[in-house]
Amino acid sequence: MLGDGVLPANARREIRFSARTRDCMFDIKVVYSDDDSTAEWRNLDLCSISRISLYWDAKRQVSRAEWE
Repeated sequence: MLGDGVLPANARREIRFSARTRDCMFDIKVVYSDDDSTAEWRNLDLCSISRISLYWDAKRQVSRAEWE
C-alpha cells in the first residue's frame, strides 16, 4: 500500500479497504530503509483484525506485530 513510500519511525498509517473487497487474507511485509532487511507476516485475516501495530525491538534486533 505504501509502494516506494517510507513511513517514518513512530508514524501511523490508516489503510482502508473497499467494502466490495471480498478477500480477507493478506500478507504484510516491512522493508527497513537503513539496511534493506525485511520482516513478514503472512495470512493475516483482515476481516477479523481491526488494528495492527508493528514494532522494532532494537535490543533484541527483531520485528514484531500485535493485532486486535
